Amino acid sequence: MAEPIQPMQIPRSFMTDAPTAAMNASLTLLSRRSSALADFWRSCAEVRQPTEFMALQLNYWTQLVDDYQDALVQTMTPPASAPQQPSRAA
Repeated sequence: MAEPIQPMQIPRSFMTDAPTAAMNASLTLLSRRSSALADFWRSCAEVRQPTEFMALQLNYWTQLVDDYQDALVQTMTPPASAPQQPSRAA
């Protein structure tokens, strides 16, 4: 007979901590992106060569990818207050 599969135990604080973590990550992302956009336009005034403008754009897009990656990691990591589940040996 097949062994029944035990569902993963979700800590009770998951439903209350998940929206808070997502909101914190989104507000941090919003702050970082608005700062990056302001820096981009501020730096545009100093550009004198097409290569400088291309480097400025590359920096902006690289920072955008890094910001979104950080926000995703911050949202996906479990909250620090969640208890660790003991691993079972098979």
